[in-house]
Amino acid sequence: MHVLILGATGMVGHGMLHACITDAQVEAVTVIARRAPTLTHPKVRVLLHHDFTDLTPLREELTTVDACHYAIGTSSAGVTETDYTRITRDYALAAAHTLLDAGNQPAFIYVSGRSADSTEQGAVMWARVKGAAENALLALPMRTHVLRPGYIRPLHGARASSAPARAFYAATNPLFPVLRRAFPDWATSTEAIGRAAIARPARERRVHHRDQPRHQPACRDVTPRQVAEWATAFVLPAVLDARAAPPAGAGDACRGCGRCHRRQTGLSRLRGAGALGA
Repeated sequence: MHVLILGATGMVGHGMLHACITDAQVEAVTVIARRAPTLTHPKVRVLLHHDFTDLTPLREELTTVDACHYAIGTSSAGVTETDYTRITRDYALAAAHTLLDAGNQPAFIYVSGRSADSTEQGAVMWARVKGAAENALLALPMRTHVLRPGYIRPLHGARASSAPARAFYAATNPLFPVLRRAFPDWATSTEAIGRAAIARPARERRVHHRDQPRHQPACRDVTPRQVAEWATAFVLPAVLDARAAPPAGAGDACRGCGRCHRRQTGLSRLRGAGALGA
């Protein structure tokens, strides 16, 4: 299989590229980017290009592409709707049309967002634009699959582009196993996204809401505020009390400070919320 990756220098694209390199099903990888990605491999070919609204100069290089993994994205903070639309929708459509003009109809894997608004009528700009991009791609005569991840854990050297984002992932990384178990429809990783992109069904056009390589029904929405409230109420007390627990074998040396009780209470809360096994 010949895979084209756009956005390989970003966090999610890095995960897609890593998955393609390590998967035996992928025989060749073509990366279109403004700069070379950090990952290199004999089966990876990099085409440097700057204008992503026009990929026609590269059309002859894409005639054998079997799947396109699109992971170009940017934060909506401080970005106008016009610029965000150009990066989120226009770049993707330009790539799709170039592939169609090249004479093939590859599977197009588009990485969207967990709360993308397919009605295109919502008040949240980024969700509305992503929904419009999904609708436009799904209307094309190609096998389009949309991934809607929520929280994404960077793995295998993947890094967020901004310092605040890197600090956020560094702080939340220890909580990922708990988040994954509590919100399996919301928390995923760059590795899981990369594997899912390779495993997308080739015969069916539909929207996927999870990182698993199979169709799933629409999942419940979980907002960042709900995650923060859940973490404050359950995770942090358990972590803090666990750190404050007396050493093993303290026995009669316990001074009745109540730390053991608070630790057990915190763990009980986690079990009651379904975050830990019995």
